[in-house]
Amino acid sequence: MGHHRGMDAGDTELGSLSLEPVDAAWSLEPAAVLAAMASDAETGLTEASVSQRVERFGKNEIAVSAETPVWKRVLAQFSDPLVLLLLVAIVVSVIAWL
Repeated sequence: MGHHRGMDAGDTELGSLSLEPVDAAWSLEPAAVLAAMASDAETGLTEASVSQRVERFGKNEIAVSAETPVWKRVLAQFSDPLVLLLLVAIVVSVIAWL
């Protein structure tokens, strides 16, 4: 996986492409975001542009952490005082029932 580095205010060059940082892209019109990202709504990015961006910014992936084993998740439930209180109540109820 490539090294990811966010765009700083001074980061505007991507190979031969000139990219301006886009703040709050969600608030802009789609055409403005496409223009700022040097992309096209119909055809997307060229293979060369994709290669340059992957080289510079890394793959567009979310890092996946190792899943916590089930036994650790079960034992973690017993660290809550309310769960311990309920377990004590169960034991007292069972003893009273017998």
